[in-house]
Amino acid sequence: MNGVFRGGMDRIVLGLLFTTMAFAVQAAESPGRTLMRFPTLYGNTVVFVAHDNLWSVPRTGGSAARLTADEGRDVMPRFSPDGRWIAFTGEYQGNRDVYVIPATGGPAKRLTFNSDITDEPPLRWGPNNMVVT
Repeated sequence: MNGVFRGGMDRIVLGLLFTTMAFAVQAAESPGRTLMRFPTLYGNTVVFVAHDNLWSVPRTGGSAARLTADEGRDVMPRFSPDGRWIAFTGEYQGNRDVYVIPATGGPAKRLTFNSDITDEPPLRWGPNNMVVT
């Protein structure tokens, strides 16, 4: 009996989780709301992705400043150890590559020039040219 009850509770909890996630996605995509993803922190500055671009905001809150505005999609930002640069994965020109920009914003500099679509990429590329650390 206990196993049946637990299985039923698991289904209820799972159902509530999916319902909550559906409402959260719907709310994030509704007019006037923005889904902010991939936050990274250095000192008092938070950089995140919204509307496929990088944005910066003080850790204490306030207005966000747009750091990138290129055509394409920017994801996975990471600060350099000294906080002067932000590395990120940019999806421009049909594939993903690693780019850097100054932490205050500016033109992006491309660091990788290898397609992420290949049969056997070298191990040093990492997963799909994604900035992970």
